[in-house]
Amino acid sequence: MADPFILPLDAVGRADRAQVGGKAAHLGELLRAGFPVPPGFCLTVGAYRAMLAQDGLGARLAAALAGLDPADPDARQRAAAAVRAAWDAASLPDALAAALEWAYRDLVAPEPDGPVAVRSSATLEDAAGASFAGQGETFLDVRGVAALHAAVRGCWASFWSSQALAYRARLQPGADDAPGVLVQRMVAPEVAGVLFTADPVTGATDWLVVEAVPGLGEALVQGETTPERYVLGRPDLAVREWTAAPGRAGALLSVAQAQDLARLGLRMANWFGAPQDVEWALVQGSPVILQSRPITTPPPAATAPSPPASAILPPRMPQMLAERFPDPPTPFDVSAALGPVLGSVGALPRRWSRSLPFVEQDGVVVGLAPSGRFAGELWLRLATLLAVSWRYRTATWFQEELPALERALATLEAVDLAACTDQEVAAYLSTVSERMEAGFRARWRSVAAALRTLAPLLVLLRFLEGPRAAATLGDLLAGLPTVTTTMNAELARLAQQIAASPRLAALFRDLAPEDLERRLAQDEGDPVIADFQRALAAFLARYGARETGGFGVANPSWQDDPAVVLATLASLAQAGNLRSGSESAALAQAAQARVLARLVGPLRALRGPFLKALTGAREAYRLREDSHFHLMRFLPLLRRGALELGRRWTARGLLREPEEVFLLKLKEVAALARGEGQDLRPLLERRARRRAQARQSWVRARGDVQTDGAPGAVLHATGASRGVAIGRARLIRDEREFHRLRPGEILVAPYTSPSWTPLFAVAAGVIAETGALLSHAAIVAREYGIPAVVGLAGATHLLHDGELLAVDGERGAVRRLDLPMAPDRLPVRAEPARTGTGGRRILPWAVVGTLALGLLALLARRLRHRGTAAPPGA
Repeated sequence: MADPFILPLDAVGRADRAQVGGKAAHLGELLRAGFPVPPGFCLTVGAYRAMLAQDGLGARLAAALAGLDPADPDARQRAAAAVRAAWDAASLPDALAAALEWAYRDLVAPEPDGPVAVRSSATLEDAAGASFAGQGETFLDVRGVAALHAAVRGCWASFWSSQALAYRARLQPGADDAPGVLVQRMVAPEVAGVLFTADPVTGATDWLVVEAVPGLGEALVQGETTPERYVLGRPDLAVREWTAAPGRAGALLSVAQAQDLARLGLRMANWFGAPQDVEWALVQGSPVILQSRPITTPPPAATAPSPPASAILPPRMPQMLAERFPDPPTPFDVSAALGPVLGSVGALPRRWSRSLPFVEQDGVVVGLAPSGRFAGELWLRLATLLAVSWRYRTATWFQEELPALERALATLEAVDLAACTDQEVAAYLSTVSERMEAGFRARWRSVAAALRTLAPLLVLLRFLEGPRAAATLGDLLAGLPTVTTTMNAELARLAQQIAASPRLAALFRDLAPEDLERRLAQDEGDPVIADFQRALAAFLARYGARETGGFGVANPSWQDDPAVVLATLASLAQAGNLRSGSESAALAQAAQARVLARLVGPLRALRGPFLKALTGAREAYRLREDSHFHLMRFLPLLRRGALELGRRWTARGLLREPEEVFLLKLKEVAALARGEGQDLRPLLERRARRRAQARQSWVRARGDVQTDGAPGAVLHATGASRGVAIGRARLIRDEREFHRLRPGEILVAPYTSPSWTPLFAVAAGVIAETGALLSHAAIVAREYGIPAVVGLAGATHLLHDGELLAVDGERGAVRRLDLPMAPDRLPVRAEPARTGTGGRRILPWAVVGTLALGLLALLARRLRHRGTAAPPGA
């Protein structure tokens, strides 16, 4: 008879989940079916219960958990610490210890203390409705009986960790939930990774994903490293996408190996009858399965198969969308802000503008995929906008719209939400959303008026400058006074104040931004720090509405999260003499003089129209920058109102934390404020899981990265700002990492927005994954006189911190100086890469499209005049 505490792995299957846990049951099933699974054995749930009966351990655990509120993180931490101490002090029952030693010796024979992997296997784990992934402990390379005992106790104790307590409380498991432990012979892989036999976000089954890292795959599973990635289509398993692992010149897996793994994964999916999330390893070139569990995403609705989002996006749309949405927007973002903003484009009624450039499931955005309907609507909106643009002037924004906007914002900012009822706060949110839409509608009208002057300017520059027309336009628009340039000057003064004080300089050098914020608050008695705090408070009062990330209500503003500003100042304070951007005024003057010098002879008649169009274009650029800043001031108001309700509803038990309110749409918030739909827990849990999955596999823009010489030695994208810079790469993935940038380094970023602008005063050059010749990164780099390459898809994965780079902003080339060059290759090309975002493609179509829409506007105007009575005597 089999020992009640120990079962061989090849003796269990999927029907034994309740006895050995989900992980062991799945692997046992695969091992029995002939799949390549390392041998091992399982400690059953019976062994765990025998352990609880040993020396009153169960009673001590019950005492530690008595009265625990799983929603209280501090209480969970205290309870988990007490539980762990009890487990560490416990010893295994003699019968269990003997059975465990016998099974271990048999597994590792003939090696006396051979290595094993010891892994938790909860009965909830790897279920179809909840993976329980990451909640239990794993111990690798465990050697000897004593270490094995400690690892087993650690697995059982992890069943009661703080995060596991919260997870099980959320899923409301049954009373019989208990952990098993899986012990397997340790393998030493050359490569390891994960495999999804369906899209982990949407559940679509028309492609597979294979991810790989060198050595053990634990860092990948824990999200601590970026893998090599294959996307394979079905049924032919052709490679649709490939992304290299950071810092590697070649591939970890060959295409054939990736396809073999995919076939193995499909066999497992067929065996279990459901798409699988597989952990695998290659040992001496052969695949080994370390885990397989169902993908917890519900299957998609019955629709025609669709390719990955990156494959169906129009060529330039990914860059525009990815720059604005580095993370998926929340349901509240879409309903309260994005819908109104996109619906305000053009002269169409709102009810005619319903399409958004997102894939949504259950109210959650899971991908970027503008549909044909969205593209058609967008062109129709732009056409109607230009058709009526003759009624408006760009100056109208500054003379009329902005003062009205300031009055509306002042009124909304003065509302005391704490004194309002739930329904009044919900009504306030609707008012803010509507006023934001009205502000954007006015902005688009003024932008359309600006396009009337921009179109002839682009045509003239194309004629005079050829393929460099867009770069020349950027030079002509440099140095203009905007809210952003004024803000940057004030940040520079704050940085100088820090550098002038040894105490402040030491604090900003030695402390992380989050710690720095607390330390400054503690030391306000110091006159120097108090003076700085007053200056910082004044700065935040003026510019605190600036967003910290992409467009979104859920993203805190600078006022909400001053750590972002402190991180920026930490970088600026170490830079010494900051670039002020004053060089940009001279750049603009030189570009203007260069164009005028070409307008000679018969072309001299174009000087007047050129200067008039240039004045309009400069006014349009100021409009773009300033209106963005002022309209973004609505987002903190929406956030303030939503969190006010979130805090109230958390106190009443409707939400687990205030931020859960962002998982609701604006209409759902209003309904809840009226007392309707009180039982939201299933909806919120479903949306939270789906959003977490979407964030992990958010489809960012990918492009054709061209290389010269050794693999990856020279990368080409869009050259956006002239000059060549050599420096060490510094990967900055979000605003909280601003403090890591040092003077003279090359800023490598997924995107940039106005809040990133101060870093351009420190960096020697800029590389951005998104953007084009007139993107934020391109324009600001030209203003600060540093070279920039934009639209380099995958830059934050291809490049790595500290490697030496040469950035050529005119040719659009990034040379990796730490990699060898082939002797017959030049370090840069003579012309910019013909990528999807390059000016050589964008500019002609931009000109043609703008002129076509301008003609439409002219036609509409003539039709209007035809319908009026002729004056007497005509």
